[in-house]
Amino acid sequence: YQLPLGVLAISIATVVFPLLSRYAARNDRQGLREASNRALRLGAFCGIPAAAALILLARPITALIFQHGQFTAFDTDRAVLILRMYCLGMWAYFWNHVLLRAFFAQKDARTPLIIACALAGLNVLLVVGGVFTPLRGGAIGLATAVTQSANALLLVWTLRKRWGRLGLRRILASVVRTLAASACMCAAILGAQRLVLWQMAPDGDATKMSFAVVVAVTVPVGAGVFLLVARLLRCSELTELLGRRKA
Repeated sequence: YQLPLGVLAISIATVVFPLLSRYAARNDRQGLREASNRALRLGAFCGIPAAAALILLARPITALIFQHGQFTAFDTDRAVLILRMYCLGMWAYFWNHVLLRAFFAQKDARTPLIIACALAGLNVLLVVGGVFTPLRGGAIGLATAVTQSANALLLVWTLRKRWGRLGLRRILASVVRTLAASACMCAAILGAQRLVLWQMAPDGDATKMSFAVVVAVTVPVGAGVFLLVARLLRCSELTELLGRRKA
């Protein structure tokens, strides 16, 4: 789950940071709002499908990478649950990287630190309470997803109080389009996965090779369907990511 964060979330946050800093230095709130809006839309556009795909492919990916030696199928089941719980907060992980840069651009590291420290206590309570339920280790991932989601929403609320409206309707419309494209992607992944397993493991006893083929087939199929539907829905984020938007 760290892979899309390292490749995509950090990239978006790194690119937007100097832009936010320039706007903050000029006290240009309109520029700050527009840059943050764009970065948050890009974060949701990348984070939502990444989370959906990882949730669906958690088992073949985990089994392919880890299931050998003393790491058994039982361990895979436990790890799959934890991964899926972490992925529920993927959108928030993307947003938090951007939102932190927005505060840093204003030379304010105190506010996000206070919010994070307050939520750290909630995280501990959720973990302690959840590990004794059927979730067990999955409570760690779920607690992180919940607290990071709350962190993102609190940071957005704080910025809105400082800068005025951040264009949340525009962000929501973008999220709806992204969810629609992600739903089509999920259908394609499930169909391709079922087809591969039907061909390679008709008895339901999947092997390492079948997991490898599932990952090799479903990842490009899912990505292709998502990009195609995003283009049909005229998602502006796709054009921006491809660098085709004129200055």
